[in-house]
Amino acid sequence: LEWLLTVSETRTTSSERNIGFYADESRAVSEKQLSSGSENNDYNTERDEGDILGEYWSANPEGATGMVWVGGDLYIVSYGSEQLYKFNRNTEQVDYLFDLHGAPYGITWDGSYLWIGNNEGNVYGYDLNGSQVGSFSVPFGSYPAITFNGSNFIVRYPWDDSAEFYEVDYTGNIQDTYYQTTDYATTYEIVSVSNDNLWGLDYDNNRMVLISLTNSEFQIEDEIYFDFYYYSYNSCYSIAYNGNLWTADWDGFLYEIEYQGSRLDWLELSTYSGTIAPAQSETIEAEFIGSDLSSGRHDAVIQINSNDVEQYELGIDATMRVIGPPSYTVYG
Repeated sequence: LEWLLTVSETRTTSSERNIGFYADESRAVSEKQLSSGSENNDYNTERDEGDILGEYWSANPEGATGMVWVGGDLYIVSYGSEQLYKFNRNTEQVDYLFDLHGAPYGITWDGSYLWIGNNEGNVYGYDLNGSQVGSFSVPFGSYPAITFNGSNFIVRYPWDDSAEFYEVDYTGNIQDTYYQTTDYATTYEIVSVSNDNLWGLDYDNNRMVLISLTNSEFQIEDEIYFDFYYYSYNSCYSIAYNGNLWTADWDGFLYEIEYQGSRLDWLELSTYSGTIAPAQSETIEAEFIGSDLSSGRHDAVIQINSNDVEQYELGIDATMRVIGPPSYTVYG
């Protein structure tokens, strides 16, 4: 049994936002040195979720310091060459796109433009052809972990496990601040999965953490342990999400890591994530599988999390009734 779900995007376009060149170009360069080795890793070998679903290698990009999915393509920041690359999951092809500013770190997509930080705490916007469209400065003068929540940017200093998360607008002005309370985690890079939830790469503790930002506090809601040292002797600075989690090491290896979440055995969707352009829609197929279920009613909720400002969570009830196998009698 198949059922169709259409998701539409109606949020504000970038042309209606206050995009301009606001970065403070007089800032001093951060003294933080990025390492290609694994000396920051504590060699924790504990595993929870995190099975490797795919492993890919390319000579480029060298030193991945940011990744973000745009549709079916993974955009990757190369710190070593100061360039942007694009990885296609279907063809496994990695293509050079264009040159970036110096010391690029972190990347996010606002639905229209890519935004990439640097070692001065400045962030620069690019269209997909490589033209700069704007800039702003984050509240601290160093590399920013950065993501976009549908209306504003979330930024954080990557290597302090108690550092606050800042929500800033396109001018760099602080809209909200989320402070550490009981949970600690470094976030070498971050990626939003809803208006107030994001995944962070806590490389120092061999894990990826799901963090909620509410009531001016941040808390860890889930974690996936991934033994970076076991798979790679090189440092990892990037994370991306397309239903599964992705990271890349300094030497050009990409890893697709399983995230099971709360998926059901009897309800499968044709896709679990994606990007929809403003005023566009996408149809998602839902398949109900009753072959291994007991007779009776089975209920679930398809929850859609997005970066839509007005409705970032939407629940759709899904119900299947299983009658059971047919009964019959054979007469000899």
